[in-house]
Amino acid sequence: MVKGSFRREGRYGRRSPAFSLLLAVGAALSCSGKMVRLPGESTGGSHAGTTTTAQAGTTSPDEPPSNDEGGVIAAAGQGFGGATGGRPSKGGAGGGPAIGIGVPPIDGRCPPNSLKHPDMLCYCQPQTLSACPDGCGDLQTDPDHCGDCANQCGATQACNAGICGPAPKLVTHLGVSCSDTSLALAGSRLYYTDSLNGTVASIATNGKAPLSIATGQAQPAQIAVSNDTVYWLARGTHSVLTVSASGGVPETVASDADGINGFTLDEAGTSLYFSSRSFIFKTTAAPFGSAALVGQEESGYPIVLAISGNRAATPTDINGDVDVVHLDQNDPAVCASEGSVVANHNCVRVSRSQGSLLFSHIELIDDQVYWVNGTSIYTSSASKPSGFSDTVAQATSPIANMVTAFTTYGGQVYFADDSGTVYRAPLMINANPTIMARGQGFVGSMVTDGVNLYWINGGCSISSLVVK
Repeated sequence: MVKGSFRREGRYGRRSPAFSLLLAVGAALSCSGKMVRLPGESTGGSHAGTTTTAQAGTTSPDEPPSNDEGGVIAAAGQGFGGATGGRPSKGGAGGGPAIGIGVPPIDGRCPPNSLKHPDMLCYCQPQTLSACPDGCGDLQTDPDHCGDCANQCGATQACNAGICGPAPKLVTHLGVSCSDTSLALAGSRLYYTDSLNGTVASIATNGKAPLSIATGQAQPAQIAVSNDTVYWLARGTHSVLTVSASGGVPETVASDADGINGFTLDEAGTSLYFSSRSFIFKTTAAPFGSAALVGQEESGYPIVLAISGNRAATPTDINGDVDVVHLDQNDPAVCASEGSVVANHNCVRVSRSQGSLLFSHIELIDDQVYWVNGTSIYTSSASKPSGFSDTVAQATSPIANMVTAFTTYGGQVYFADDSGTVYRAPLMINANPTIMARGQGFVGSMVTDGVNLYWINGGCSISSLVVK
């Protein structure tokens, strides 16, 4: 059974005449094998090519200058309109190693990733950065200067180890506009919903053989596929509908007049679990089954569900908790807070009072729960939580406010943030993520088969990227 999940450019502006003169002199002396030496610099080795680096001077201020003095330190690897070149050397002025040729500030401000030193010139900071004609940066990760000052990756490509990665490929375009889209993968086909246009459809992963499954639907949202059958949440009719993967007339599997928050299928695809208000129900995956109560939140609303065996994990709205309930219709679980008049029963609270939960996706793999809060993916034991959540990975974009989608496969976690950056990281504690793509807009749903990663981007298109 297969379940679905629910650029900044920083170009440094104009150059001053003094800046251009320094660059010209530096390039000429570098080509002649001589090192450029400015006030406050000590002798050091120079590198051929477009970049010249030298060690900083021996004078060191007690502390770096403030921004009022024109000093600016920006995060490395953000991309600032120029690449980094040469191997930085170690030095010691200005609150950190200074590298490269000092350049005068423009309008009282130093270029990105550089800092003004006692000689009133700007030098690259810290030692992992290199000096380029229009700024400083890490040529190992800066997509605007990847591996060399003059090498700029494409608008959607990432830079890793000084090499521009592949650009995402277009699978299909959903339309001029879309909203509340969801994506699922079964075999060699992608299944998706578009709430704005009321469509449920599928397409081969290679972008061929598109198939309309249902049209004119009332706000179709979350989608899942099992046993050649498609299921989706119809928000407009407060129900979960189903139809053959080849199309037909949709039928109702579950409904609730108060609305359905989310649903999931068990591993066999024979039972469907859904949440409504503060309750979790179980019914058959076939139409017109009766629903049985299996769980209840005392002070929150369970949203999306993830099933593993006889347990379900859910992020809860209102109270911001992450709970794992034991699924038994003969003995329904109750998730209650400490001190509540209602006793907690068959429920494990793995995390509480999360401020920015992602309600569109959660995963329960064996005994580990994975969820999103803010810009991070967290995990905890589903049976014996320590009381403290462990961070798996965190979005590194400086403008990210929220992880918007994630999925796991084969010991890897793939995720995207609201800056349009797509990442991959090992499924382990405190993993360092690798940027895979950028410029994707809002990514609300993603799936993978371990060979390719698929997602719906902010341009209403399904994109793919090789990850194997």
